[in-house]
Amino acid sequence: MNAELAEIIHLNNINEEVLYDALHKDILESILSEICEYMKADDSSYISVKKIYHRNINDIDAIKQIVQNVCHLSLPEQDLEWLNKCVKAFMKKKPHRKQFSNALRQELWNKQDKRCRICGKEILAEDGHIDHIVPWDYVGDELDNNYQVLCPDCNLHKSNHVALAILSLIFSKMKKGERL
Repeated sequence: MNAELAEIIHLNNINEEVLYDALHKDILESILSEICEYMKADDSSYISVKKIYHRNINDIDAIKQIVQNVCHLSLPEQDLEWLNKCVKAFMKKKPHRKQFSNALRQELWNKQDKRCRICGKEILAEDGHIDHIVPWDYVGDELDNNYQVLCPDCNLHKSNHVALAILSLIFSKMKKGERL
């Protein structure tokens, strides 16, 4: 780790494990974004990804080849499993968003202790926005447990962006006035 980053971490009493987890999440979401954008670029790119899945005996070998072809990276199997699940969801994605029930909204809101998942601000159930953790543009409504409740400000700020875990840590710290 370079000296400047180590000093920022030390001066702000940032938990290194939390920071590394956020960095890991941001890297995986960035890779997913690249693969999805590659498939959206043109029909031949999308078809080439489907062909890789059809040519390989198992999905992990397929996604490993896709990651190497699109991003020129190697990843551990656990990360490949997550990416495979997301890429498969992208390929199954329906053209319209799912309508969320009040029961789901209430369940998520209670599960999050009536707070925005990003900034931690207390919110009313009716004011919370149901958000896709991995943006709908990339996985649609095809992933289980891919929903969270955000305050309107955080939801509008997040939009359909990926790789915001580190930014969310900083934003949360600023809103709460706490150390990580």
